[in-house]
Amino acid sequence: REVVLTAVRESGGALMFASEALRGDSEVVRAALAQNGTALEYASAELRRDPEIVLAALQSSGEAFRYVGEELKLRREVALAAVRTWGAALEEVPYAVAKERDFLLDAVRANGDALHHLPAAFRSDKEITMAAREFWAGRGADRDPSTIAVRAEHFLMRLPP
Repeated sequence: REVVLTAVRESGGALMFASEALRGDSEVVRAALAQNGTALEYASAELRRDPEIVLAALQSSGEAFRYVGEELKLRREVALAAVRTWGAALEEVPYAVAKERDFLLDAVRANGDALHHLPAAFRSDKEITMAAREFWAGRGADRDPSTIAVRAEHFLMRLPP
């Protein structure tokens, strides 16, 4: 167990080489997720359905959403946690959640990059696009500030009046 803990702290993906028992050990899995959220792929099915484990993985990498248990994918807070760190996670969110305008608005507020992954029916929603603009102009300013305003304005110009 100690050898595996040391290995996953160094490289979360090392969880793939752990025994089934250790893939179900929450301490070992948490250590792997702290290093690499996508190591959730190698956690036991039971732990992939554990909200605390899943949220820990998503804090590290939104891409871990691909490995989340199906029931948890339907939880709004889990889907938002994924989008917060990986805007493209919006494409992985089940329709039952992604069809809700309020969810999409919150997703774009959490990560402006989610705007590029909206369902077609919401791409011309002015409030949602303005939320992305605010994200890019504020919290997203570390994404090459010289192009933020241009990108936002260009997108807004394409919207119907």
